[in-house]
Amino acid sequence: MPGLLFERGLWTSGTLQTDPAGGALLVDTGQLPEGDYLFGFVGFATALTVYDIELRNAANGATIRSQRRRFPAGNEDVLIPSKVYLETNQRLRAMLVGAIVGDVQLSVFHYGVGSP
Repeated sequence: MPGLLFERGLWTSGTLQTDPAGGALLVDTGQLPEGDYLFGFVGFATALTVYDIELRNAANGATIRSQRRRFPAGNEDVLIPSKVYLETNQRLRAMLVGAIVGDVQLSVFHYGVGSP
């Protein structure tokens, strides 16, 4: 039954980072099984923060698509509005663009075929 594929979601927390350098990895789903997923990124920062949400290839060696996000100090909530199809071992991650002076943390929630 297709409904069984979407019973539960997974939550991956990024590490709380203080004064991170540009290019810091904020959060990464890790490799995921092939299928359709829903994603949401939530978190906070104590300073203006710019980051890219990246769909990465199976080898994690190249970005297939990306979306730049910018938010002021405070909370960040990004829900990707439609299912995203991933091939075997692809992943989503968030990478900091430019250094910040302050704290930042993001988590990614995903719901789909690869969820337990």
